[in-house]
Amino acid sequence: MNKVKKRYKSLIQISGGYRMSTIIFSEGKHDLEFLKLLHKYNRGSDYDTFNAQLATESQSTRIRQHQVGDQIDYLYKSEGGKSEVIKQFRTIATEIDDLNLILLVDFDGNGKNPFETSLQAKLDEQYRGDLRLEYNETSENPHFVFFSVDVIIQNTNSGSFDLIAFKQSLEDITHIQDSNQRENWRRKIKYYLTNCPSVVSDVKETIGFNA
Repeated sequence: MNKVKKRYKSLIQISGGYRMSTIIFSEGKHDLEFLKLLHKYNRGSDYDTFNAQLATESQSTRIRQHQVGDQIDYLYKSEGGKSEVIKQFRTIATEIDDLNLILLVDFDGNGKNPFETSLQAKLDEQYRGDLRLEYNETSENPHFVFFSVDVIIQNTNSGSFDLIAFKQSLEDITHIQDSNQRENWRRKIKYYLTNCPSVVSDVKETIGFNA
């Protein structure tokens, strides 16, 4: 098993075999809190988190904790910005068949193209055109757009991941400002989750809460 696979293959042992944790790369602390609150309202507390900006341990250490029998089905990660989400994805792109991966990003009102272009440019730096992505829009609602993204390596489909994108951003739709205290923006996220159930339902379905 190569280093990339060893680092990111997050498996939980169960009777008769293994199942993969769902891993979500998100942009920042507000997105991480959104995922935590969404999970608590629908699944309880069976999740793990990793904030790259605050962590005192390495990401590989956290992933290993999931590999050695930690019975947690979801790992939510805050990467510290869209560019960091892209960098982290690039490191595991060739191992996508070993992951149940979701990216949660902001389109900031610009649609898919700027994100797609930035991500592909980073992939091309490392894989020199041998790896490309094919985006298949699956649904949208007033606040989100959803894609199933195929990873094509040397013209062979090597797996897929889900992309959930805020059409604007979480901060835009919940009116969170950087100056807000944590309890203030947590209250705004809770209000959004409570008062926009039909919109949030699509996110829950993609993550797997409605299964």
